[in-house]
Amino acid sequence: MKRVLISKAIKEETIFMIDNNSKEFSQPYYNSINGRIKFLDFKKIKLSEDKLEETYPNELLQNPIACLRLEYVNLNHNENTIEIFENNCNLVDLDEYSFKVFSTKGYGHGMEKEIYEIFNLPVESFYGENDFIPKIKQTIELFFVVPDEDTDYYFEIINGKIEEL
Repeated sequence: MKRVLISKAIKEETIFMIDNNSKEFSQPYYNSINGRIKFLDFKKIKLSEDKLEETYPNELLQNPIACLRLEYVNLNHNENTIEIFENNCNLVDLDEYSFKVFSTKGYGHGMEKEIYEIFNLPVESFYGENDFIPKIKQTIELFFVVPDEDTDYYFEIINGKIEEL
């Protein structure tokens, strides 16, 4: 299977194996995902200009940002970074529209901190600064810019599989 319905996985507290090690990557930053994953929480927040300190692109001000919190245990033999999710995973709505992981890294440190504060996340775990140490359980957040509509979402791994344990 390539997809998991997020709302069901959170409700049932299911743990999955996620793996795309069969995929060969031509670029070194397209590392493979191999590990255990548990979905913890999914929230959507529409940013409002009146409470923001940083300058945001229009697509962030006009559309919700979805935050998917999950636990991940890296079962690769070496460390990886958040880029394994950016390059290998999507959010897919019930109409089959696909949304890539949104990286805040290109917008500056102030924006990352502000987004974490808006979602009431620990500020010290800024997105993009985690290295996934082998065999260590870590909580991470993935952000997605999505349309302003009420729908469920699937978590999808590209060129790989995600299976219930």
